[in-house]
Amino acid sequence: QAFLSNPEKLYGFTIRNEPVADTSFLFAKKTIDKKDFANETRLLFDMLIKEADKRSAGYTGVRIFHFIDNGNQRTIFASIGIRNDVETKDTDPVSLKKMPYQMSLLVLDFKGMYKDLPKAYQALEEYRTDYRFVTMAIPFHKYMQEGYGFEDTAMVNMKVCYPVY
Repeated sequence: QAFLSNPEKLYGFTIRNEPVADTSFLFAKKTIDKKDFANETRLLFDMLIKEADKRSAGYTGVRIFHFIDNGNQRTIFASIGIRNDVETKDTDPVSLKKMPYQMSLLVLDFKGMYKDLPKAYQALEEYRTDYRFVTMAIPFHKYMQEGYGFEDTAMVNMKVCYPVY
């Protein structure tokens, strides 16, 4: 009972439910070679920040990210928080993405090597499944430190989130 009722013991992390606070994002994705991960991540975020400036979107400093591996390829999904919604077209390099204000996020704090981040995602997925939450968007990690484009061996401080109903 003590083990099963304690998310930190059961899942390896303290998991909490928080409301969505950041609602508007400029988003872009790209499929890359895994070996180019850190550099391509930096380039994608640099492009998003430049687009936000060009469109007077008001970059808030919030950076969220997700990636999916497929063999030697990795699809990277990057978003930056913005203050002002902008119109985007299908042909634009960026798109506007919104998250419903005050909806739920399953959240855990992660401090460790970047390559170990999938353990945090797995814990959130198991928690979500066990408690029968329904997903409303892909999970992501939010950078809680300066920078982006970290190498797999870098020590990072992230908030890992899973938008749910």
